[in-house]
Amino acid sequence: MTDPLNAKGRTFSWSYSADADYRNCPFQYAHKRFYCTIEFQETEAIIWGNRVHKAAELALKSMPHNDPEAFTPVEKYVDLMLRSGYTPHAELEIALTRGLKVTKWFAKDAWLRCKVDVTLLDFKRTEAKIFDFKTGKTIKDDEDQLRLSGAALSVMFPTIEKFEGKYIWTKHQQVTGIRPFTKAEVPAIWQDFLARAARMENAWATESFPQKPNGLCRKWCPVTVCPHCGGGR
Repeated sequence: MTDPLNAKGRTFSWSYSADADYRNCPFQYAHKRFYCTIEFQETEAIIWGNRVHKAAELALKSMPHNDPEAFTPVEKYVDLMLRSGYTPHAELEIALTRGLKVTKWFAKDAWLRCKVDVTLLDFKRTEAKIFDFKTGKTIKDDEDQLRLSGAALSVMFPTIEKFEGKYIWTKHQQVTGIRPFTKAEVPAIWQDFLARAARMENAWATESFPQKPNGLCRKWCPVTVCPHCGGGR
């Protein structure tokens, strides 16, 4: 039996953003990722976020960024990272198979994809520090992205024993973090996320995507065929 294909002929795969979309509203998730009726729109906020991320990436790789405006919000953080004594990895791409084995980003067996903005590694101390740049207006209390990034890193770098994760809110010049966790805690993190992935994959296989109305439906949702969302405007 072959895996069900979406409208673009692709089998199920997931990421942190896919999980967030599904939890927000399975119906919207389906139109973005299964029926593929929603076209990606590059807003001003997205363009700005990409510029900031790119400037930080190039600086961490000791390459000229030529975008001082976008680099300014992250300059002091990048400087601290470069002087930390850890080995920096910018925009690290991690692709894992269904069996949680490392594969190529565009490989057919890539089941989970996780991109980490900044990873600082120290193999002598067996530690990893994970950073995610956030360029939006709102500071959110969400540990999921950092937890999933740490779990994925533990597969790519199995000798790492301790993981520390932080969000850098560039607009506010604030840093928030999660409780550091150890390699021994990673299986429990996987148990949580694999259960979520199973729910998404079951919805994909059965083409069952219920609507989940919320306060942002009428103003922000682009799914015009939904009576709660765009269709209600």
